[in-house]
Amino acid sequence: PCARVCVICYRLAQLASAAPTPLAMATPLWLRLAPLASLVASALPDGGPAQCPQAGSDETRAGSMLQVGLRSGGAPAASSAARAALMFKIHGPDALPSLMQALCLVTHAHNARARRDVVVFADLNLTAADVSALRSTAAPARLEVVELHETPQSVLAGLPADVQRRVEAACGTAIANIGWDTVCGEDGNKIKAPMNYLYMNWFRIVQLWTHPRLAEYDYLLQMDADAFCTKPWDFDPVQMLIDRNLTYIFNGFPGVANDCLVRGVRRVSARIFGRALCDVDLEGGHLRADTTSCGEGPFADSEDDGMRVIFGSFQVARLSFFRGELF
Repeated sequence: PCARVCVICYRLAQLASAAPTPLAMATPLWLRLAPLASLVASALPDGGPAQCPQAGSDETRAGSMLQVGLRSGGAPAASSAARAALMFKIHGPDALPSLMQALCLVTHAHNARARRDVVVFADLNLTAADVSALRSTAAPARLEVVELHETPQSVLAGLPADVQRRVEAACGTAIANIGWDTVCGEDGNKIKAPMNYLYMNWFRIVQLWTHPRLAEYDYLLQMDADAFCTKPWDFDPVQMLIDRNLTYIFNGFPGVANDCLVRGVRRVSARIFGRALCDVDLEGGHLRADTTSCGEGPFADSEDDGMRVIFGSFQVARLSFFRGELF
């Protein structure tokens, strides 16, 4: 999946570098996108989530960092012509307290006005009471919970036999014995994680963009379930994507990925695009594919030594790109 993400980065960089910049957008785009980073925070200064305002109230509870009510000002309502969804991914009920907080805050900060459908993907079943509470928190927007996989076996059974053997080696046990809490990691990989976390990344990187439940939407705004809004949004990120004809907006770059996360990327990019992707740069708010520095600089030790990648807790995407032939 990481190879696919980096190939996507390569294509996005190609698109960005090929697109002319209108005079009205002469200001470097990164300056214009800078407010995105302040819209959400993966952790608040006191180490815990702020108290969310009560639904329908103009006043926040004591200690809240979000000073906004449903009737306060903010970004204009979303354009009805563009179908967009707000999406979260959780493993199961243990993530509900954090998700409820994140959902409540983003509702008050933005979605009470935008009224974008909320789609929550969950591996494990949520009770009817839990789903009802989420829907009340998301109101006036519509919310749906989509169950993905109750067991790791329902995910792993669909993999080719050689990949299943690789998973068994990484997890140190047979496919039938792997649980959501089984910690896996290939030899030489310093990053080891439980299967539920590994699958979350697999889903978000590979399966999310073309999931049948999202077929009715043109755009997707994805947030982590522990990303908490700290102030009202004074602009609409989805509308920004549309107005500026962008493909993807992200809130974290660069993250340095070591060889275990980008293994094979250069070979894949060379096969598909005819040039190896050596690294990714950020220039004027756009990704730029570096295809000339392979064998130089900090990533020169081996073919798969590493490169800079996108990371973060917040992303906005034009889904038509991911439905295209390249993806």
